[in-house]
Amino acid sequence: MELSGYELSLLDHVDEVVEMIGTFPPHLLVVDAHFLGELDRLGEALKSARARTSHRVAMLAMSDQADLDVRLRAMRAGADAFIPLPTQTGDVMARIAELTESDQTDPYRIMIVEDDRSQAMFAESILRKAGMQTMMVTDPLAVLNDIDAFNPDLILMDLYMPGCSGMELTAIIREREAFVSTPIVFLSGESDADKHFEALNAGGDDFLSKPIRPKHLISAVTNRLRRARHIRRRAQNQNPRDPITGMYERAHVLDRINAKLAAEEAVAQRGGLLFVDLDDATNLREQVGLIGFDRLLGQIGAFLATHLDASELVTRFGDTSFIVLSPERGAADLATGSRDLVDRVARERFDVDGQNYRVALRVGICPFSANLGDAGAMLTSAERAMSDTRRVEDNSVGVFMVKPSGDAALVENLRAALRSDSFHLVFQPIAALASDDEGETDEQFQALLRLHGDDGKVLTASHIVPIAEQAGLIDEIDRWVLGRCLMVLSERARQGRPVRLFASQSLAAARDPSRVGWLRQQLETRRIAGSRLVLELRLPQDRADREVVASFAAAVHQIGVGLCLAGAVPNEAAEAAIQHLTVDFIKIAPECVADRSLHMRDELRRLVHMAHDHGRRVIAPRIEDAQSAATLWTIGVDFIQGNFVQHEAQSLDYDFSAATG
Repeated sequence: MELSGYELSLLDHVDEVVEMIGTFPPHLLVVDAHFLGELDRLGEALKSARARTSHRVAMLAMSDQADLDVRLRAMRAGADAFIPLPTQTGDVMARIAELTESDQTDPYRIMIVEDDRSQAMFAESILRKAGMQTMMVTDPLAVLNDIDAFNPDLILMDLYMPGCSGMELTAIIREREAFVSTPIVFLSGESDADKHFEALNAGGDDFLSKPIRPKHLISAVTNRLRRARHIRRRAQNQNPRDPITGMYERAHVLDRINAKLAAEEAVAQRGGLLFVDLDDATNLREQVGLIGFDRLLGQIGAFLATHLDASELVTRFGDTSFIVLSPERGAADLATGSRDLVDRVARERFDVDGQNYRVALRVGICPFSANLGDAGAMLTSAERAMSDTRRVEDNSVGVFMVKPSGDAALVENLRAALRSDSFHLVFQPIAALASDDEGETDEQFQALLRLHGDDGKVLTASHIVPIAEQAGLIDEIDRWVLGRCLMVLSERARQGRPVRLFASQSLAAARDPSRVGWLRQQLETRRIAGSRLVLELRLPQDRADREVVASFAAAVHQIGVGLCLAGAVPNEAAEAAIQHLTVDFIKIAPECVADRSLHMRDELRRLVHMAHDHGRRVIAPRIEDAQSAATLWTIGVDFIQGNFVQHEAQSLDYDFSAATG
């Protein structure tokens, strides 16, 4: 569901669910079979939420029992849909799409064909007030000229009109393939039942007698359209391939990836996943505009679908990317085929509004032989392989490779730690060098990831993160760190002792389109102010990564969360980040802090002043002695962190007021 763009809160206690429904009513509540005994209680909470919220709050119940009594109990508790288990992921995703559709889809488009202008305007006014788009046609002979451009979801048709009757016009419309199934509802004062049947036989779907009350008109149109869209979506789910572009529904491709991962080992070892990204997407979007850019992506997707093997599936993924499932090819063949595909696209010209554009693609490959075991981990690894190509000149295709060596044992330790929740955090205070500026006495700590190894040694983030990135586990570890930090913040707020935590995250978190939405839900559920959390990323070293961080920074600031860029050295990358990225903190690289030369001191002073000019505050880490702290104070550093301030500890105990005094 996250890969399909949904924002999720995963709750395993009914009390938490009831509290969340009461505070932040969701668009959809999915109740697993384990909680069927609590349906009545959940239904009461849902009923209360539905009465006071403006959006639809739906409930989907799942059960390993399919008898009538269980279904009735679910429906009486307020469930909108019931799914017996086991079932296919695609079926569940289709039902979820149906239940969440009303708040996400475009308004219904209604064409009103009525020769009486006052009657047409009356119907148009009613439907527009109900949030629908309308087109009024008073000349029936003009309908065929307007119907293609407007592409109505439903046609309201007067039965008797001069020049062409409603029945004649319906028969002509039904001859056009695009409108064979478009609902047509007749409006007339005709009371003869035979005429009603004759109109329906001509291709009409319903008959409404004039005069019609506004709420009856809205109800008739809405119900007919809801059924029509439901039927259309079911048909799409049965055939998830778009007949025009050749691309597949994203949920279907992800389903196929998971099925491949669950297959027997010999089958699962073949094939791989391709992450295909449009290079220089920002400039292209500026040249063609948002609408033109979307059409361009559609053309590129259609080109990819045409030039892939019959067994390969392509789908849109994110704003500028595609994913391709290639179930049969080996890793070497995947790389060769990807380079050929990149070359073909580079030679092609794509037309947008009469202008020709050339585009370049980058491809990251994650073979199934990497044995990552999870679609999300494979996507992360393929995306990272694609990203790595930007650091090598004249290379547009990268292949994710699992590092051989003793790292395999550490990978297993990381997987086990995720399963058993055996990672832990330690904390180190970030203290102000001076208390002149307002807010610098806030209690704030760096959260540091730790894991006890099999040999008794404590593994730090510097050991864990590179291996986790190679193994495709970094996304889960990033979320674990955030989840644990939020628990700490929630507990401290409950005690009336709020703090700010700096939580380190990988660049993969910034690339994850669902991360900010997930974080927003977590903050709202736990009632934590976003200002209590700062996400720390490595300072981006190239333009592509800066663009990723820029989008991420804008999104996290919208929910009040801060951003810190770590590893800053006095160079062009740091200056570009300070000038162009809306971040709150800059953290100097430890090697610069350790370099006590006059040249480095001058370079750091210049960097700090630039940061201050752009409203960024500066942190110096790994401070071990008073001399280093004094030197950093003279060049304007705002905060220091390290053993000189306090050694890392599992508790958050430090007297900030005494330190700044």
